[in-house]
Amino acid sequence: MGFLEALRPFWHPVIRSEDVKDRPVGVRLLDQPVVLFRSGEEIVALEDYCVHRGAALSLGRLQGENLECPYHGFQYGASGRCVRIPSMAPEQPIPEKARVRKFHAVERYDVVWLALEEPEYDVMEFPEFGDSAFHTFVIDCGVWDANATRVIENNYDYTHVPFIHAGRLGVRAETEYPPIPPGERIGNTIMQIMEGEEPNWSYVHQPGGAPRIPTRYYNKLVLPLCTHTRTHTIANDKESDDAYVFVMAVSPIAEKQSQVWLWVSRNYGWDIPDLEYERWEVDTLAQDRQLVESQRPAVVPTDPREELFVPNELHHVEYRRWLRSVGVK
Repeated sequence: MGFLEALRPFWHPVIRSEDVKDRPVGVRLLDQPVVLFRSGEEIVALEDYCVHRGAALSLGRLQGENLECPYHGFQYGASGRCVRIPSMAPEQPIPEKARVRKFHAVERYDVVWLALEEPEYDVMEFPEFGDSAFHTFVIDCGVWDANATRVIENNYDYTHVPFIHAGRLGVRAETEYPPIPPGERIGNTIMQIMEGEEPNWSYVHQPGGAPRIPTRYYNKLVLPLCTHTRTHTIANDKESDDAYVFVMAVSPIAEKQSQVWLWVSRNYGWDIPDLEYERWEVDTLAQDRQLVESQRPAVVPTDPREELFVPNELHHVEYRRWLRSVGVK
């Protein structure tokens, strides 16, 4: 089984909820064209294809709660079944073949998520979203010319930080990285707790004190293509209640094309504009992009003999073992 087939029964984010309003919208997931529209209270995802002559339904319009094909006016209901064919008399039965595939769709965290087959798991948990103690916003970071497995693996690849992100997240001299725990697999999540240093945001805005401060990271790789990282600063061996949360979900548009989504959540620093946090995260990712897009082969190899691993990368081995178990070869 290939990458595109193996990841069909999992949830992937595709578009902001606010961008699906009073007209159909076309998206692509795992090389599958999908049309999204609202039918009453339901967000509907159908194959973006009219069974009559193959036109894209996303070019059509809504007629009440139905989606009308722009070519010959066939109307499809929320189930994917055609409910009206204008060129046929009302008393004539609509052929059973007049239907298109319906996919799983749900709205979570201000974004529409799709699964092209019965989902293996629920959408990732994001407890800070909707928590009144936290302020959260979502960022659409655009499309990368890279496989989603390479993008998400880069996001929890810690030993690249002193090199690609030297002077920003890491310090170039930190070439001897401290031991990284291998990660514990629980259900569909690989979990790690580790410590390092982060830029001091209070120092950035009100210089004084250390520019970098000890930080504890609670990392979760939520299979197949999401990460949830919660950080707390440490002072005098005590963990701060202030929490900064960085969530990434990578949507596999095609084998070598991915849409990158970020959520930033924090329970402090609300006086600092969201745009400053957004610029920080987007600019940091931009440092990764060229390298990730250059990686070959496109999909991370699931045979551990195909690439070299070092002791601090055992969590990568576990991730690839899981990918192989669901059919990514």
